Amino acid sequence: MAPIALQSPQAVAEFQSHQHQDLSLVQRRSNFEILISSIRDTLGTNPELKFDDVDVDKLEMLLRAYQSSRSEWERFSFIDFSRNYTRNLVDNLHGNANLILMTWTPNKASLIHDHTSAHCVMRILQGHIIETRYEWPTPGVEEPLKVKQVRHYYAGDVAYMSDDLGIHKVENGDPDSVAVSLHLYTPPYIEKSE
Repeated sequence: MAPIALQSPQAVAEFQSHQHQDLSLVQRRSNFEILISSIRDTLGTNPELKFDDVDVDKLEMLLRAYQSSRSEWERFSFIDFSRNYTRNLVDNLHGNANLILMTWTPNKASLIHDHTSAHCVMRILQGHIIETRYEWPTPGVEEPLKVKQVRHYYAGDVAYMSDDLGIHKVENGDPDSVAVSLHLYTPPYIEKSE
């Protein structure tokens, strides 16, 4: 067995300095950038990603674990007060998902909608969001939609929605303040609807 070469003090110092530089680069990445990178890694790069291929539990865990800081996501937060909400694309995640930051005008709501065979994982970043879920309407029958459940979410909460659970409406529950939510649609929702 060959003897292990001892490193000179200068070589050790250079190695430690290089390690410190690498560590400081990692530390400079924001929690938001780390979240996006983790979602990318989870979804992978397969261009044929299907609904059943998605690990929803892991995506929910990533969004729940994210330590939100307004300074990290506010550059994506634009609002048009003439609309009920504004959708701001953050990343398309290798074409396997759309990560969208939504800003909600005070006391305004989305239309009742489905998710076009996509998973939707939502993390509330700021404010109070109310989600009303409805049963799918019976084809050919004209009757009021039946409410299944109403949920209230606040900053830090995570919600999940898919067509299997019905249709829903999302609204800002505060009459005076903007709400902000982060939505992950996978497979990509925007490409299907626009």
